Amino acid sequence: MQVPWESDSPLRRWFASKVGLISPLWAKLRRREPASNPSMPAEDPSTRATRRLQQHLKLKEIEAAISVYQKARSSIPDWQPPERVYQELVQGVVNLANWENAVAILQEYLERSRKPDVRIRLKLAQILIRHRSRPARALEVLSVIPPGSLSESLESTRAELVRRAEAMIADGVLEIDEDPR
Repeated sequence: MQVPWESDSPLRRWFASKVGLISPLWAKLRRREPASNPSMPAEDPSTRATRRLQQHLKLKEIEAAISVYQKARSSIPDWQPPERVYQELVQGVVNLANWENAVAILQEYLERSRKPDVRIRLKLAQILIRHRSRPARALEVLSVIPPGSLSESLESTRAELVRRAEAMIADGVLEIDEDPR
């Protein structure tokens, strides 16, 4: 007994006509190259992450910028946004009052920047004291600043932060070490 699709039956002819119409399209789809412009070089992941971060910051989409930053930091070795972009991200996170992310991003900025802005160090200490109840960690952050190296207004800010942190420690504020830095 012959199977209908193995013989020259009407069913086989019908099926072959349909497949015949589809197969050139299917072959074309399988051969298709990824959509790219051959005249433009491929964008490396580091540049793409920086560009996306800048776009989100420009649009004031801080949560999206944090997400791009965190994904890039975890997936691209030694990735670091440019200094100006880093500072915009820091400002956005602080304005958002997302203190947990703010502390992490400010600490990474201070660790990775060649010449970290001392105002960011003061801002980190302020957040650690006011919002995270981490006075000992704040004193560590402030201890890096040599006395007398700041302008008068920044020096008074530093002195006030040191005074507050020492007062919190004297009052017995227990600091839970969230991060072993």
